[in-house]
Amino acid sequence: MLKLPLALSACVLALTFSQCGNPPADNVNNNNGNSQHNEQVKAKSQEVERTLGEINSFAADVQRKVYTNPEVARGIDEAQALLDSKKQEMRAKVLAVKNTPAVEITPELEAKRGQLLYAAATGLGSLRITSPGKYDTPELKPKFDKLLQSYDETFKP
Repeated sequence: MLKLPLALSACVLALTFSQCGNPPADNVNNNNGNSQHNEQVKAKSQEVERTLGEINSFAADVQRKVYTNPEVARGIDEAQALLDSKKQEMRAKVLAVKNTPAVEITPELEAKRGQLLYAAATGLGSLRITSPGKYDTPELKPKFDKLLQSYDETFKP
């Protein structure tokens, strides 16, 4: 009975040590492979960074419609129209950036990706904090609530 486990252990050890020093062919580390991977990471990082710029620029445009219009109701309407016009496109971009694996982008970009998505997602909601009561009138509250809901659906990761 003791001979079978010893024989199996000997076979496992023999197979294990017979592979020492010989990495599998697909794991051979060569400079060409690393260079190609680095170029892919660089290209993907540039793509993600460009997309993050588009997301944040669009979010700022929507926010600006509300912040800068002297007629608050009109500003909300303009922001809603702008958001509606590109909602699906922006949502797809947010999800693409969010779902990009960390190994496909540079560590520096990975560190700031979450911050940039968070900034876009929370930008419009801060209006309730900075201007309490301003958007809670019977005329403005339903419009502003709808805008906030659309904004959240678009930008929340």
